[in-house]
Amino acid sequence: MFFCGIFPSQYDVYVPRGDTIRSSLGFNHPNSFGGYCLYILISFLLFFYSTGRLQNLKKISNLFWFLLMFITGFFIEFVYADSRSSQVAFILIVLLIIPLVFNKNIKSFKPLLGIFILLIMTLTSVMVVFYYNPFSTFFVKLNDLTSNRLFLQNEAFKVFGFNLFNVSDFAQGNPIWVDNQYVYNLISTGIIGSLIYTYIYAKSFVNAHKANCYILYIVLIALIFKGSFESTLIDYYALLPIICSFFMVNKISMKQ
Repeated sequence: MFFCGIFPSQYDVYVPRGDTIRSSLGFNHPNSFGGYCLYILISFLLFFYSTGRLQNLKKISNLFWFLLMFITGFFIEFVYADSRSSQVAFILIVLLIIPLVFNKNIKSFKPLLGIFILLIMTLTSVMVVFYYNPFSTFFVKLNDLTSNRLFLQNEAFKVFGFNLFNVSDFAQGNPIWVDNQYVYNLISTGIIGSLIYTYIYAKSFVNAHKANCYILYIVLIALIFKGSFESTLIDYYALLPIICSFFMVNKISMKQ
């Protein structure tokens, strides 16, 4: 629809990053484009795994679709959208899926590993922003690497702060964007809301382990790292892995 000129011209978004031109191809931002495509890939992997196709890549048709999805995903994430958060998640999924290709009976990790990574990422994100110092060489370089995210998150802390429940006058992008899921949770939903989110995500690791779903477990790990660059893990399309984990543990068949 984008190439046929059906989308309005305002969705023809090209965002530069240094010498790189990033295209959204009809989405409102290249990061949105990369994010949606990443979750299409995740949906494909969950479907392929639940139907046994991922464990049987010796079959030519299965291998064809598997390679097609990953080559297309690579092209979108690294050439068109150039979304670093989706790239990090994509790379982690590719690296962690390799053992499954060679051992179709590989078991899911223990829940403690995923929960530990989640807690470390959450605490690190909050502490780095809380102690951000614009005069420190370390923080200046880190802020440059994250495209000014640390500075904006620190400003949000100064302007809105946080409390037990939520900050009623905080709205994403009005006037400050908070591109970190864990910092965003703390400001927008407070300590209680942040703890609830952390508990639900941690419970998803427990569910994935109980269902012995290796692919879901590694997807949840990859998304933790994506959340350190964007606050999109609570968007409706991003809840698919969490919802799947609760379906699986309630003994609904993986094929369903």
